[in-house]
Amino acid sequence: MLQNIHDFPAMKVLGDPRRLTILQLLMKKPATLSHLGKQLGVSAANIRHHLVQLEEAGFVELVRTREVRGFTEKYYQATAQAYWVNLVLMPNPSEHGTVVVFGSHDPALEMLTQWMNADPDTPNMIALPVGSLDGLIALRQGFCQLSGCHLYDPIEKEYNTSYVRHLFPGQSMHVVTLAYREQGLLISPGNPHQIRGLEDLGREDLVFINRK
Repeated sequence: MLQNIHDFPAMKVLGDPRRLTILQLLMKKPATLSHLGKQLGVSAANIRHHLVQLEEAGFVELVRTREVRGFTEKYYQATAQAYWVNLVLMPNPSEHGTVVVFGSHDPALEMLTQWMNADPDTPNMIALPVGSLDGLIALRQGFCQLSGCHLYDPIEKEYNTSYVRHLFPGQSMHVVTLAYREQGLLISPGNPHQIRGLEDLGREDLVFINRK
């Protein structure tokens, strides 16, 4: 199970390297204060101080107790197998608000961002290039209002829409095409190497350069 962290106070709890180490140990298996103290070479009282903060922040929980010679041992465990930290620092919103865009790096989105930010009567726009799929996931999680993507589905033989249907089932979504792309090979004028198709790129006398 993956737990998403986007609350700043919770992030501050993990800012202490000792608490982060305790959490990582409890992600492996349950442990008591004494067990953690032995592994870290500190007293159980020292562990208790950090464990309380981790528990209050929702990172660890009590999972079982055991009576040993009249003493109750408490076993704690992490609340997730992994944690994903999300934090984006934004400027204060303008008078007309802020539109956040996650997704692929796209010249069309750059032009739209420049146009909106140049107009004082429109919302401020911030575009963060994180990749097409991550952009759609961020949109699904509510971290942004728009997402730019160019994802090809080889089964459906279409761009984007099948991914939107999969990630947003039952939701009404607007898919807007900003640009069409034409894909091909860029070759020297006159085609001196007589390149006719992709199969020619495997020839030993050629060097193929991608996105340099």
